[in-house]
Amino acid sequence: MPYPFKGEPLVGKSNYIDWKTKADLYLEINGYMPYINGAKLEPNKALYYKKEKDQETLSNEAYSPETAIKYFERLAEYEDNQNKALGALKSILSIENIE
Repeated sequence: MPYPFKGEPLVGKSNYIDWKTKADLYLEINGYMPYINGAKLEPNKALYYKKEKDQETLSNEAYSPETAIKYFERLAEYEDNQNKALGALKSILSIENIE
């Protein structure tokens, strides 16, 4: 369960300096920061799927059924966590800033 945000939502730019310090800490503690700053990348499909004969494009043929399953599990986990990070960001912004 994520830790709650210990600050006021960002309202325009009026409370940005105070908000940013608390927001960075909140996002880091809850593990969202790698999804926000791009440190956590989507799984590399090339590690799980064979290349076409031209060696430049990926085929739809996995190396094995197990690798196909592993790829889709990791992709689903990545997308889930990315959506959670977006939700966390939205939760610490005022309604006006979300739009």
